[in-house]
Amino acid sequence: MSGGGSLVFGPGERVLVTARVAATGGRLLGQLAGAGGHVAFVDRARRTVTLLVAPSSLDEVRSVPGVDYLGEVLAPAAAAFCPVGKFVTEGVTQLDVKQARAKYHVDGAGITIGILADSYNFLGGASKDVASGQLPGRTNPCGYKTPVVVLHDGGTTDEGRAMAQIVHAIAPASRIIFASGNGGRPEMAARILALARAGAKVIVDDVAYYDEPLYQQSEVAVAIDRVEAEGVTYFVAAGDSNKVVGGRNAGSYEGLHFRPATCQPEVVAADRGSSAIECNNFATAGPPDTTDRLTLAGRGSLQVILGWNEPVDGIRTELHLALVNEATGRVQALAHANNFASEQAFQQLTTQVSAGRYALVVIRYRGAGTPRFKFIMIHADNLSGVQFDKNRAIDVVGPTVFGHSAALGASSVASVPYYTDLAPDSFSSFGPAIDCYGPVHGVKPARPLVRCVSKQVDIAATDGGQNSFFGTGSPHRFWGTSAAAPHAAVVAALQLQYRPCASPVSVMAAQAASARRVGNFGPSAVGRGLLDAVTAVGDTKCGQRIAFAVLGGHRDGQRRFSVARLAEATSRLRVALRSATPAVCAVTRWGFVTLLAAGRCTIVASQAGNRAFGPASPVARSFWVSPAALRPWPSLLVGVV
Repeated sequence: MSGGGSLVFGPGERVLVTARVAATGGRLLGQLAGAGGHVAFVDRARRTVTLLVAPSSLDEVRSVPGVDYLGEVLAPAAAAFCPVGKFVTEGVTQLDVKQARAKYHVDGAGITIGILADSYNFLGGASKDVASGQLPGRTNPCGYKTPVVVLHDGGTTDEGRAMAQIVHAIAPASRIIFASGNGGRPEMAARILALARAGAKVIVDDVAYYDEPLYQQSEVAVAIDRVEAEGVTYFVAAGDSNKVVGGRNAGSYEGLHFRPATCQPEVVAADRGSSAIECNNFATAGPPDTTDRLTLAGRGSLQVILGWNEPVDGIRTELHLALVNEATGRVQALAHANNFASEQAFQQLTTQVSAGRYALVVIRYRGAGTPRFKFIMIHADNLSGVQFDKNRAIDVVGPTVFGHSAALGASSVASVPYYTDLAPDSFSSFGPAIDCYGPVHGVKPARPLVRCVSKQVDIAATDGGQNSFFGTGSPHRFWGTSAAAPHAAVVAALQLQYRPCASPVSVMAAQAASARRVGNFGPSAVGRGLLDAVTAVGDTKCGQRIAFAVLGGHRDGQRRFSVARLAEATSRLRVALRSATPAVCAVTRWGFVTLLAAGRCTIVASQAGNRAFGPASPVARSFWVSPAALRPWPSLLVGVV
């Protein structure tokens, strides 16, 4: 059974239950956790605890002293078949979408949303989804007859169609266009531009290319920045690579510089037998230690990417990555691509592992540089122990956001399960990501930035919502930041319908201001918090900018003049003017300038906004005041800028 009145399941087929308890203190909560109950929500006023419990552990949880009653949580029923089909993501409830639609009379009408994902209709279920009301199209029973436009399809999972169901559930009147993100980074960048040319005002993607540079904005991120500058609001999944080991986030290791040490003989023998190679010393004191040891509790896959702080097309160092099986004493897997040929600071190690102890080794194969480097465990099944699992003075452990998930022009979206507001999913990637080089353009290596730039997760939204076909369980549940990102994107469509003049910056700012706390988690995990549609739509403001003419043409001796008409805001709201150099010139609130002394006069124009318009970026104009300008006879000002 599915739909209203059915059981609610979470990850691992655990069932959602409510326990009525004698007290809600830490001791009882600990006993519930020890019995197999994952605490999802605590209502201290009513003395109830909502838990996720494997069916085999229900009796043990029920027998915990202090548990007076244990009952299942029943799934809510959709209010009606229309405006959308039977399977409605619980993000509609968690993000307060119904209230936003009712209060502001928005349903996405007039807004086009672009989706980039694996595929849309490889499995052939799209027509059935249209007929059942899950998607818009000619046979949609609820009157939404505009079909999804597919610019390019590819892949095999139809994850893009599941994302489209989320969009249709929240903004059923919006227009949807789809393009596959498969085909490589350059092709994905081109498809981002194609979606924008096709009319998308909001674009969302859940595509991750593991070979995107870790310390530089890729060509995908460049395309995102370009469409954002053209007025497109862009959302991207933060990623699902976080690993929690012993209560710590341990999915990545970053050395602030490579620390050369002598490699162990088995690594030298495996890496082409070169005796000149050196390995990174993970130790910060005492004898060198060239391994980061991992403990795996069972069979599974291990996939690790390595990147370092050198620009695409400007490689000076070749690093390799080895996995040593400590049981056999041999190198089980080696990532050793020719970086001087690829011109990319990237290695990928993929292998199958059994239970046991392994060690990751970072090798400097060619070059004499000591660059900053980072490896991320994209997949690490059954990881139960990591040797270096906390930050030290010259190492950083944990952040797993990378690639265009950290694009500066996009909103990076973390995931929070539909059944709780207390914590993100354990797999939801943490920030920050770091850029130390300019973005990729052409084949000329980018220059280093004056200082490295950090980018955090921006916002959190729902995952695990139900849909007609994609994901685990019955009903099917769509887990991951791939599900969270379209939730945030489609709320942006509601915002843009309410304020068509809103800029991407205004849309994202309203979402950030709306966010609710997620337990005790901070920006690295959930950005500003869990998105709230009611507040986000209501707080969305139009963008505005200031046009401020270049100052010049004043005559010496004209010590008082007006610049009020030289600065205008596109909102038509009055611009405020002030002097940034009060010793040289003064400015009244009405724009009259008085020259006081020789030097550089700088006047700043600003507009703070109102209920409909967000603040404008200040604009400054300057000119030089010569000593002659303060005399009572005319001569021209010089040095105008």
